[in-house]
Amino acid sequence: MQSTQNSLSAVGKNGALPEPWAPIAHQAEELQSAFADTSNDYLDFLQKRSSENINLLKRLVTCKTPWDAFSAYQSFLSQASRDYQEEYSALAESGKKALDNVVNGHGA
Repeated sequence: MQSTQNSLSAVGKNGALPEPWAPIAHQAEELQSAFADTSNDYLDFLQKRSSENINLLKRLVTCKTPWDAFSAYQSFLSQASRDYQEEYSALAESGKKALDNVVNGHGA
């Protein structure tokens, strides 16, 4: 009960945070928003890659020779490697940008 009362005393009468806490709350909102955007982008990427995995299976079913199967795997793995490299670079850049915005006091 005591900790609840202490927490509530930090909130102003109108529900707003006192002045020293407002910038921190704003930064937390920016980070949360950036995290949500990044999560959505990553889920989109995973959906695309899952679709590519299914397409590989469809392609393998139609292979008539071992060379056809090798070729299908080779092109699939090559594209997957490029896709993952690009996605993880974009995730790192997005995270860096979000943290830079918070540290430097800029909006997201």
